[in-house]
Amino acid sequence: MNILSSKNKESKIQHQFLDILLFESDDEKLEFEAQMIHLDLMAKIKELMTSKKIENKKQLADLLNTSPSYITQLFSGEKLANFKLLAKLQRALDTKFSIVPDQYMAQKRNFRNRLAQKGYDKFEFGPENPNNGFRKIA
Repeated sequence: MNILSSKNKESKIQHQFLDILLFESDDEKLEFEAQMIHLDLMAKIKELMTSKKIENKKQLADLLNTSPSYITQLFSGEKLANFKLLAKLQRALDTKFSIVPDQYMAQKRNFRNRLAQKGYDKFEFGPENPNNGFRKIA
């Protein structure tokens, strides 16, 4: 009896978990995906803030000439970033944002790994490097 009730509880938990992950419409799924992209971006911005010694959201708001409440809404996911905000962030944090597909990054990692396996450790591109930008370590 105890095993049966345990299985029922497990089944109920699995159904509740699936209810959380299942979307009622494609639009709802897109909204979720947009939120995940946004929160990933905000995590990267938080890392940049730390490296640039920006101690809090008010300081970031001052750099962006916006309100601290807007910055809080961005970090909570209540508001989503747009390209104009990204341009402001680039200026304020003295950085450059790139939108790169995961497949590109995987190919880049694989390429670097293959070169490392062949003994190449540094990539120098330019006319002064006679080996197409790659240098092999002796």
